[in-house]
Amino acid sequence: MSLTSAFGDSIEHQNFIMRDFLVIWVLFIFYSCEQDESTKKETPLILKEYQTPLLDSFNTRNLDIESSIQYDILLDTIYIPQNKNHMGISIIYPRLSQDEYPEVSSQIDNLIRRQKKEFYEAIKGEKTEYDTSLKMYRGWDLTIRPMSLYQTEKVVSFGIEKFFGSTGMSSAFEYNVVNYDLLKKKKILLGDYFLLNTLADTIYLKNIISRAISYEFSKQYLDALNFSFDDQYVYFYFDKYNIFAWGTRSIKKKYILDHINPEYR
Repeated sequence: MSLTSAFGDSIEHQNFIMRDFLVIWVLFIFYSCEQDESTKKETPLILKEYQTPLLDSFNTRNLDIESSIQYDILLDTIYIPQNKNHMGISIIYPRLSQDEYPEVSSQIDNLIRRQKKEFYEAIKGEKTEYDTSLKMYRGWDLTIRPMSLYQTEKVVSFGIEKFFGSTGMSSAFEYNVVNYDLLKKKKILLGDYFLLNTLADTIYLKNIISRAISYEFSKQYLDALNFSFDDQYVYFYFDKYNIFAWGTRSIKKKYILDHINPEYR
C-alpha cells in the first residue's frame, strides 16, 4: 500500500468518526429538548410561578432573627417565677403612657390580661415535676415578646408573639397586633391600610401575600390576617398550624406604595 493511499484511508476513517459523533450529538440535543417540553407541559402553572426566584421585595427582613424594635419605644417586663403549677411566665411589652395613649395602652393591657388568663386556664390541674433522668423540672411556660414596634405622631403598629409550651415539647405560637391611628383615634384594619376599593385591588393583595408565603393564599381569609408595618416593611403573621404558612413574612413597602392608603405611606 502506498503512503498516499494509507493517508487517504486515515482521513476517510476520521470523517466517519466525526459524522457519527455529530449524529449522536444531534440526537442528544433533540431528546433533551423533547424532555424539556414534556416537563414544561406537566408542570402546573402555579408551581412554575413559584419556581421563579423571589424578588428582593419579599422576606428580606426576618423578624424571627431580627426583630424590628424602634429604639425610642420603652419596654417593660413582667416575670412570674416557676412555681408548683408552671415553669414561669415572661412578658416583654411596649410601655406607653396611659394619659397620652389611652386606647393603645388599654389594648396592650387587655392583651396581656387575656393571654395570662388563657394560660392559667390551659394548665389548670397541671403540676411541675422533677425529671430524675434529665435532672431538671418539667412543666408549662408562657413567653410573650415584641416582634415589631413602630410609632410616629400619626400611627402605632405593634406585632407581638406568644410562645406557649411544655418542657421538651415543640411550643405553639401565635401573634397579636395593635395597629392604631392616633389622629383618627381608631384601629387600622387591613382595608384601611391597603387600598381595597375594587375586586382587582383585593386580588392584587391576595397575590402579593401568595408570593410572600410561596403558597396560594385565599382572599376569603384576608379579614382574619394579622399584619403590622414600619417605615420600610409590611409584615404578615401566621400562627403555628395555620393552613397557609407558619411564622412571619415581610415585603418592602416601596414596591407596593401605590396599593397602600396615602395616609400610611
